[in-house]
Amino acid sequence: MITSIILAAGMSKRMKQGNKLLLKYNQSNILQSTIQNLTESNIDEILIVLGHEFIDVKRTLSDIGGKIIFNEDYSKGMSSSIIKGIQSINPMSKGVMICLGDMPKVKTETYNTLINIFNDIKEKKKIILPVFNGQRGNPIIFTSYFFRSLLNLEGDKGAKELINKHENCVIQKQVQDKGVLEDIDNDEQYNFLKNKNGL
Repeated sequence: MITSIILAAGMSKRMKQGNKLLLKYNQSNILQSTIQNLTESNIDEILIVLGHEFIDVKRTLSDIGGKIIFNEDYSKGMSSSIIKGIQSINPMSKGVMICLGDMPKVKTETYNTLINIFNDIKEKKKIILPVFNGQRGNPIIFTSYFFRSLLNLEGDKGAKELINKHENCVIQKQVQDKGVLEDIDNDEQYNFLKNKNGL
């Protein structure tokens, strides 16, 4: 069993147009599109960690699959949301896929590619991540061996330091999906996305 944690609690400080997760993308919004692509994959459990503007964001997810979790400590950074997710994970889960809520262009087949690698490996200490054109991207899978370490994360750097510390455990998978690099942090990135997709 593998669980996904979608990090969607941030304050969108660099986005002048408001909460980036609620901005229009395709026929819905950025967060809904991200969740939909993941829902259509072979993931076993989806946890959606919300924080900033919790009520407004939750309202848009009424028809979306997944369990919603409130992170009251969202102002402390991304690590606090990862911790909330790990604390809520199904005890039967043998791994976690950490996803960013502002990455609606990651393809369902990319999620499945990473999940298939997870299902095939026998080692307990593995970190699986996608690579596009030589650049590491998201989402990232950690086997359950790392759950305790993920619970001890601090700040807004996410799990980068943990990955660097266990570089010998990393499996890099080349993917033909530029979406693994394309998160949406500011107005320039969102406007480029709108123009490119005719939104």
